[in-house]
Amino acid sequence: MENNQPLVSVIMNCFNSDKYLKEAIDSVLAQTYQNWELIFWDNQSTDNSANIVKSYKDDRIKYFYAPSFEPLYGARNLAIEKANGEYITFLDCDDMWHNEKLKTQLKVLANSKYSFCYTNFYYIRNNKSRKAFQRVQSSGNIYKNQLKNYSIGILTVMIKKDCFMRTNYKFNPKYTYCGDFEFFIRFLEHNNAIYINSCLAFYRVDNPNSISNSSVLNNIEEMKFAISEIEKSTHYDVNKELYILKARVNLKETLYYLKNSEYLSARNIIAPYKFARMKNFILYMITFLPPIIIKTITRIK
Repeated sequence: MENNQPLVSVIMNCFNSDKYLKEAIDSVLAQTYQNWELIFWDNQSTDNSANIVKSYKDDRIKYFYAPSFEPLYGARNLAIEKANGEYITFLDCDDMWHNEKLKTQLKVLANSKYSFCYTNFYYIRNNKSRKAFQRVQSSGNIYKNQLKNYSIGILTVMIKKDCFMRTNYKFNPKYTYCGDFEFFIRFLEHNNAIYINSCLAFYRVDNPNSISNSSVLNNIEEMKFAISEIEKSTHYDVNKELYILKARVNLKETLYYLKNSEYLSARNIIAPYKFARMKNFILYMITFLPPIIIKTITRIK
């Protein structure tokens, strides 16, 4: 291996995630670009995760056991502190990479004006896959575009580490669900990005029926809080973009109340945004239908 090849740090945070862990690690080992280190942060798992990681006899895999349990985004910060690479990447324990991912992204980022690279990816559910994006996403100053149409999967991201160090960017540990979104939006306000349309990662999708009502609602409330924080801190005029973002969150909240048969609440929630997007208007009109029809519509996947 040539000494001038930049080191890439792969951040993998784990808490009781042994089911697909071997597939995730194997996808790193299979990379055509081999100058990487895997920072494996074990957040006090009680399953077989530690044994799986320790079964690999590869010095590039560096295992760290958390001295105390940390929320996900706090744990990500701690793992990043252990990274020695010039570039930072992220891979969750149930996801996978295409074997050309690191090589492809390094070609694009090396000696370029960009500090952030993201790519297309596949969703995997029940052994079936589909592309995340049918259209090419934006490059350059993508801050405003991502506010209104967020399209970044953390498993696809590669960031120049010096940007972390120079500006002391960190994930906000008070978030549980949308910390990726909040962090990348904050980062992209001041940094340019480049998009690769090739699908270079595989994102495993949970069974939507297994996600609790409380998790859905907490996710929505957290997104509302993140939006309010962006409004307070941004240096750009993004009223239009934030209005569209709020309309998207509003749509999810309305669907939540419809699926829980709270039809009047759903109508009141979506009313202020009924003209923001066609989907919002259609959903607003649906709230006037008989309950039996609404139930049938909201069950359609």
